[in-house]
Amino acid sequence: LVNASYTLVGNTAPTDVAGNAGKLNSLNVGVNFSSQTITRYDLNATVAGTTWDAHLAGGPASLSNFTNPQVAGGANGIALTGTCSPGCGAGPVTGSARGTFTGNQAQGMITSYQLQSGSNGIVGVAALKR
Repeated sequence: LVNASYTLVGNTAPTDVAGNAGKLNSLNVGVNFSSQTITRYDLNATVAGTTWDAHLAGGPASLSNFTNPQVAGGANGIALTGTCSPGCGAGPVTGSARGTFTGNQAQGMITSYQLQSGSNGIVGVAALKR
């Protein structure tokens, strides 16, 4: 197994800073196990009438940054960037994601994500399979 694509199978409702629950419309993740990189992380969610779109910031990201727990001074997951409208906070959409693989030969993935724009933001957790 060199390349794998993971698609959404279940999730918590993405929740904004005001506690509003929404819908994770889609989440797709690509992994290259040979180069040890996350090649794609595409997310679309709607919370309280605001649609959030996010993807990898700056191209492929280190798989170890995605899977390793944060330690003092260490990487904070993989970086995400994107857009949101309407009702976004001031500034660009930025965020991060972390995850782990499950099952025989990494058949599944569990990931958490967080996005923010100014004082607005969302968080959530999802399960994916290949």
